[in-house]
Amino acid sequence: MKFKNKSKLIMFIMCSLLLICTSVNCSYAKEPIMEYKYTVEEQKIKRAQFIWKSCIDELKNENILTTIDINNINNYLNKEMRSDKFESPLKRYDRQKKALRPTTIEKMVSENIISAEKAGKLRDKMSKYNLSNLEK
Repeated sequence: MKFKNKSKLIMFIMCSLLLICTSVNCSYAKEPIMEYKYTVEEQKIKRAQFIWKSCIDELKNENILTTIDINNINNYLNKEMRSDKFESPLKRYDRQKKALRPTTIEKMVSENIISAEKAGKLRDKMSKYNLSNLEK
């Protein structure tokens, strides 16, 4: 009789351990997949914003860009990066990456935000950095 009770107890313990282990594995398997992509895209955008800011600051320290030019550039970039309230995060990231591409400098010249000479110097400063991850 004692052997039968011990075997039932051992069986009960093994089943309960099995149940606990499988429930723990299921909880770890529910990791959100898309959040990782969002953080990678955000990092690309933050890096590009830092590069733009540092290049603009360098040109300001060299007295090439004036505060008016800097304000115009920042306003243009902010306008291009602005998103709708109900826009999906991926579309917002695409718009922001498009606004931070080096080709935006030509658009600024065509819209008379900065002069062609200043745009050339800004383009030269930005060519030191690899911003190819902003392309699709």
